[in-house]
This record gives sequence, structure tokens and C-alpha cells, in this order.
Amino acid sequence: MRKWWPEATDHLGFLDGLRGLAALFIVCHHSYALVELTGGILPRSAQFLRYGHFVVSLFIMLSGYCLAMPLFSHGGLRGGWKGFLKRRARRILPPYYAAVGISLIITLLAGNKVIPMTGYIALTWHGLLSHLLLVNNVWGNVSHTVFGDPELSGVFWSTAVEWQISLAFPLLVWLWKRTHPAVVVTLVGAIAYGVQHFCAGTVWMGLSAPYYLLFAIGMLAAAVVFSPRFAAWRPRLPWSTLCALSFAGFVAAALKLGLGALMSRMDISDLMFAPFCFLLLIAASRLGKLNRALAWKPLALVGGFSYSLYLIHEPVLKVLFGGLFEKRVHMLGGTAALWLTVIIIGPLVVAACRVFFHFFEAPLLRRKAPVVAAISAEPAR
Repeated sequence: MRKWWPEATDHLGFLDGLRGLAALFIVCHHSYALVELTGGILPRSAQFLRYGHFVVSLFIMLSGYCLAMPLFSHGGLRGGWKGFLKRRARRILPPYYAAVGISLIITLLAGNKVIPMTGYIALTWHGLLSHLLLVNNVWGNVSHTVFGDPELSGVFWSTAVEWQISLAFPLLVWLWKRTHPAVVVTLVGAIAYGVQHFCAGTVWMGLSAPYYLLFAIGMLAAAVVFSPRFAAWRPRLPWSTLCALSFAGFVAAALKLGLGALMSRMDISDLMFAPFCFLLLIAASRLGKLNRALAWKPLALVGGFSYSLYLIHEPVLKVLFGGLFEKRVHMLGGTAALWLTVIIIGPLVVAACRVFFHFFEAPLLRRKAPVVAAISAEPAR
């Protein structure tokens, strides 16, 4: 009898492919942002690249899915909460601090006109300190730009959020083992949106409390795939069809409301996007066509260093764009500038991030560890 659903101890290649696809979309999204920032007029056909924010939501849910997997293979956190946090710190922090260091060097060189850089933002001491302490999502983030973060990189805020969620994960596991997963998701959602409400209009909005709910929903997706209590549901529902319908519904809502309305209430729009991500994780877990497509080797290869790609791509992209196309955008036109950025600069950025991975991330992955531990350690971005 053919096996249709994986075990929690299997290597899930589709996760690497999904990470790779999402990270490449982020590179294209920031390419779009650079062309737009320099005055390029972009076609309506490329407008979908403006929706890069929602990829972060997918990454957060991926993280919840992956970190929940050991709960179904080991029955809990291997080594307890201290062991988990030690492994998590070893996985997330060294590449992050290496990326901060490289971004700092690039920023200083650009500030002294040694290298070109599109969208340069001057560095402050409190901004640097907030990044080092991983609180840059709530402190130091005062000069919002098209990239979101004022200094060093526009992606580091999400690493801070992910690290803060990781600190809360052992508590989620404690609740998870004592009640039904749906109860945990409901409780986390109530707390998250309560915090979001009381933090409105303050710097504490940077906590991105709704992401804790998305993370818990990602954990619930893992429960549907791996937990015996959901075994009866798995073969009964048309997960791929529901996933497609959910995505179509989100697209229809986005077209009707517009990006401006969605971004003005990200807490609501992220929740609108969550059903698609939830259903995608379940549908892609099923051993079928979607699973095989996402496990395609080139995508999985990129997914293998997607954390490095996410961490370091933006400063590299801004330097290469500043040197090659910034002064030529009006001559080329926005469409041509975007395509040339994606086709020429994009591969160079990916190659540079692969080099970064080789030196700062791969050594951490070479250490022997169980398959589940290796999967669950992958940061969400």
C-alpha cells in the first residue's frame, strides 16, 4: 500500500524547496523596491512583487511547523527547554551576527563614499546596539523606509521577532502537552491580539504579536500532518483544492482592498493570509505532485542556504544595484531595470549569499544531529 503521509522523522525536501522559493521571492521583492525607490515606473504585471511582506508570515508558520515536529517523534523537547534554547541560539545567532558585521562594514564604506549603495541610511550607536541585543524590532526602528528597518538591513527586524518567539516556544510546548492544539492556538491568538491592541501607536507594535498566532497555526499544521489525533482527518479533506481556493480568496481580497489598505492593518491582513499558509503546509506534506514539485533539487538547494540568503541579500543587492543600475533607471525604464536587476544582479546576490553560507552557516550544520533536530533548527526568517 502506497504511503501518502510522511513520518515526523522523515527528511521533508518540500520544506527546503518552499524556503528556497520564498527567499528568492524576497530577493525579487527588494529588487522591485530598489527600482521603485529610484523613480522607476513599473508595470502592473509586476505589482505582485510588492507583496513580499507576506513571505515573512509564511516563514514564521514554517518555523512553527518545523519546531513542532520533534513533539511527535520525541514526545517533547530534546534536552528540555535549556537544550532547545542552546541549540536554537547556536543555529540562529552566529550567522545573524556575521550578517550584522558584514552589513556594518558595507554601511560604513557606503557612508564614506568608498562603495555605491542605493537607499543608504546612516548608522547610529543606538541602532547598532539594538541590533546586537536583538531588540531592533522595538528599539531603534524609528526611521521607516521602503525596507522597513532604518539601519543595516531591512530584514533584521524579523530575526529579532523570530528569536523572541523562540524564547516563548518552551512555554507553548508546555501548554501543548496539557491541552488540545486548537485550544493553544485560540489562547495564543487571544493574547497576541490583546497585546497588539494595547501596543497600538507605540514602539511596542514592533513585537509583531500576531506572528505568535501564525507560529502556533504552523504548529497546528504539523499536528494535522503528524499527530495520531488528526489521522482520521488527513485523507478526508481535499487539502490541495482548499489551498488553491484560499489563495484565490486572498488574491481577490488584495485586489479589491489594495496593498495600501492591507499594509495599514498588517495584523488583519496577515491573518487573512494565514489560512493559505496553513493549508499549503498540509497539502505539500502529502506525498504527491505538490510535494515533489517543491522538493525539486534546484529549489531545495537554494532552500538549504535560505537563511543566509535572507540575512545578507539586501545589503549586497543595494551595493550592486547602486553600482550598476541606479543612475540608469530613467534611461532604461522601470520594466527593463527590474528585469536586468533580477536576471543579472539576482544570481550574483545568490552566489554571494552562498559564499556567506559556506563560511558562517554551513560549519554549524556539519555537526552530527538527528534528522528531526536538523529540520527543526531551520530559522524562519
